[in-house]
Amino acid sequence: LDDSSVDSFRTNGVRCSGTYSDRSNSSCSTASSLDLAKMKIGTIITQVSAGLPETAAVLLKDESVADGSVGYKILSSSVNSIADIENDYLDEPIGKVIREYSREKTNMSLSGSGGILSPSLYKGGSRHSTKGTEGDFVLTLADMRTDKDARKYHDEVEKISQWFIEIASCVQVSLSGGLESDGGYWKVLYLFEKHRHGSATKYSLVGYVTLFYRGLKMTVSQAACLPPYQRSGHGTEMLMAAYDVNDSCEILVESPAPAFVALRNRIDYALLSSLIERTQVIPRRFTQPTHLFSIKDSSLPHEVIVQVGSALNITLRQVATAFDVWKLGELEKTIRNTVNSMSIALVNEMIASLEANYRSTVKRTLLKALREDQDELDFDSMEMCDQRKHLEKYFNGAVVRYR
Repeated sequence: LDDSSVDSFRTNGVRCSGTYSDRSNSSCSTASSLDLAKMKIGTIITQVSAGLPETAAVLLKDESVADGSVGYKILSSSVNSIADIENDYLDEPIGKVIREYSREKTNMSLSGSGGILSPSLYKGGSRHSTKGTEGDFVLTLADMRTDKDARKYHDEVEKISQWFIEIASCVQVSLSGGLESDGGYWKVLYLFEKHRHGSATKYSLVGYVTLFYRGLKMTVSQAACLPPYQRSGHGTEMLMAAYDVNDSCEILVESPAPAFVALRNRIDYALLSSLIERTQVIPRRFTQPTHLFSIKDSSLPHEVIVQVGSALNITLRQVATAFDVWKLGELEKTIRNTVNSMSIALVNEMIASLEANYRSTVKRTLLKALREDQDELDFDSMEMCDQRKHLEKYFNGAVVRYR
């Protein structure tokens, strides 16, 4: 970082660029008055530091000595010392505790990756160390209909969504009391890091997932994980916890970014694999190699997909995607076994046949998805040759993601 203007940035696997004013439909009251292209780093830090104490601790290279941090200075005008930052931590987590876990933390280098070092990490150690220390984390769930403190807290915290999610807008749950006019309601799953300072315990925000319930569906509306905690498995922990609090609702995701799609697919694949291992819901004959790779269409029958979706509370499309990911693993396993038991000529012929059958099956799944997503791509209006090219490109990209 430096004290120059911010033009655009990219983080958390989500594309972020442009200005607030680009989002004319945003319900956030400050949306039309803030322009990322004209804001200084110090201004940004000052505006978000109250809700995010770690952000206020961003230190930049300087010749002076500030608060014992040799060679760095504190940019935020609202922070005079590291003690001020520590006072911003929460005395207790927001919402009802679901579970706790420990995880190794990565102390990111300020000069190398732009990471933020916690003040407690300065003492007695190298500022640029990449060796991790173990941290304690707490997952909580707040029902915005009944928790007034959570509503007030989230109105402040959700402002960070504009910095990390391209099309995010403020939910502002305090205005609706957590309950929408159509009967839908909001809950928020928070992840906090637990800090121990002597006999006192403090908490700081790591990330959150906003959940909207309506009828028999639960939609993951927003999900954010702060940069110092990314690439450590916390996103998986939060999304898995969201699955656990779905109240038997079908789980949907609103406009997911590519990285979030990959995370969701990985979780659904793990859930489906567990069902198959326990031979539950999916009849065994549909998971044997003789069925998977000996016929042109080895997709699961619709009635089985419906049963799996009901068992896992995921959409029918996600069931089909997770099954295609699982089949790719079985395909590679079958190929390895074939190589060890047949001549080279027969092996090549067999592999070509196996891959052709897998390609045919997966393309059927992808073709259906393309035709359903008419808002993003008018696939049916394309020329036939363009459809084939797009489907082939989509298939190749899918296999890369599945691996």
